[in-house]
Amino acid sequence: MGNFYTNVTVRTTERQELIEYMREQRRTCFVSPTSRGFTTIYDRLCEEQDIHDLETLATELSLRFHCTAVAVLNHDDDVLWMGVAHDGNWVTTYRSDEVLSGSAWNLARELRVLGLFPLVALLMRWPFVLFEIWRHQAITAVLGIPNFTVGFGYDSLSRGERPMSGATDEFENV
Repeated sequence: MGNFYTNVTVRTTERQELIEYMREQRRTCFVSPTSRGFTTIYDRLCEEQDIHDLETLATELSLRFHCTAVAVLNHDDDVLWMGVAHDGNWVTTYRSDEVLSGSAWNLARELRVLGLFPLVALLMRWPFVLFEIWRHQAITAVLGIPNFTVGFGYDSLSRGERPMSGATDEFENV
């Protein structure tokens, strides 16, 4: 059995405001520590792997915090789905099981790594990856997103699992 997880990474350092917003919305979730200007939400509802829930949460967070939000879903390590919203507008959707899915240019632009666009495109288009968690790890590394977004969702964090590196004891349970 492969990995199943979802999360939404928001390009903001306003962690406490994110926690307060998620409480106001009555969302059950974990909120990561802020690292490199990114804070990640691991939402219980999104963990059901309904793409609509992920799109809605990413869009709402990007609008509320006037930033970029990257939603991720890994389904059994067979499909990696990524969606990007900016200031309440949907920018692009990527699915690893669809040829020419998503825009590497838009993804690189929104994460401010345009110089790495060719590498992002290569990673998104590489035809065979045994486990999609490996693709997710490579893409996040190139985009500068913290590694604790890879392999973790609400379910794994609620079981007490934590990343090996970073400030692991600072995941806020909302």
